[in-house]
Amino acid sequence: MVAKTFQNMPQLCEPFESGGKMYVNVQTKNGNARRVRWYDVDEYMNMYPDTNRADIDEYYKSLKRTLCGDGGYIWVLEGKFEDNLDVFAMNPNTRYHTGFGWYVISDVDEYILDALKEFCIPRKLYWEQVSIDENTLLPNEEIIKIVNKVCNGRTTYEWQ
Repeated sequence: MVAKTFQNMPQLCEPFESGGKMYVNVQTKNGNARRVRWYDVDEYMNMYPDTNRADIDEYYKSLKRTLCGDGGYIWVLEGKFEDNLDVFAMNPNTRYHTGFGWYVISDVDEYILDALKEFCIPRKLYWEQVSIDENTLLPNEEIIKIVNKVCNGRTTYEWQ
């Protein structure tokens, strides 16, 4: 991201490194190209401390939002996966976590869950059950115990 002075100017290229720092070319009002400094989010926050990080960094999300999506829960997939591992590993909607096992985020379309039901049973797991706060999960050992309770003792780890 560039300094506030240059934010409304069109970028002419992707950020590039020169002399150990990042730069980008922008088009000035008179049409000329100008090389300006490209700051990472932390550098930008140091320059403009009044800025809300979430407003400037579209990729900045809490761990909760990263793992769960906007719904605040995930669908833990219960079942034996050894016979159909490719169904889960190749599916762009399924994810694997060492604590949850195979899961799908809350934002997934209903038809995707319906298609997965041929191979497993989706079980709803709320963020509050497995976390300390928005950015901190419980230790994996505790998460595995909770997942096993949600899955009625039928672990998602039987295929490992």
